[in-house]
Amino acid sequence: MGGFNIWNNYGGIVTVSNTTAETTVDNTPREIASWTANMPSSSTCTPDYTSNHIAITNAGDYLVNAQFSFSGTNSSTYIVAIYLGGVITNLKTERKLGAGGDVGSASISGILTIPDASSISLYQSTTDGSIMTVTEAQLSLTRIGWQ
Repeated sequence: MGGFNIWNNYGGIVTVSNTTAETTVDNTPREIASWTANMPSSSTCTPDYTSNHIAITNAGDYLVNAQFSFSGTNSSTYIVAIYLGGVITNLKTERKLGAGGDVGSASISGILTIPDASSISLYQSTTDGSIMTVTEAQLSLTRIGWQ
């Protein structure tokens, strides 16, 4: 078999009870900056909530998961995507908020091939330049396959 499957490459960042709005004032995607803590991690994944990303030092295929709850402007469409090394991936979602006071929830999940010395992060934008407030969120990854 040549190897065995070990689940020792993982990490994550989290937002808990945030009330500070993100800085979007136009349609430009911006890195979500409301992270409040690091989740458990292995030696090959370094979560850094103060820098808004998870650094990866062991190349491979990773299952990436993101979940977030947010509030914002009525009838605005919010777009959130996973970025790899500052470049958008094909993992993204969008959600339109309805009436005033709504808190929306959305998630993203998928597999990415991540090279050595790279990082993942979440970016957000809107179709009309509205500002979102991420209230609760998690971004995590786990390496999959034979290692």
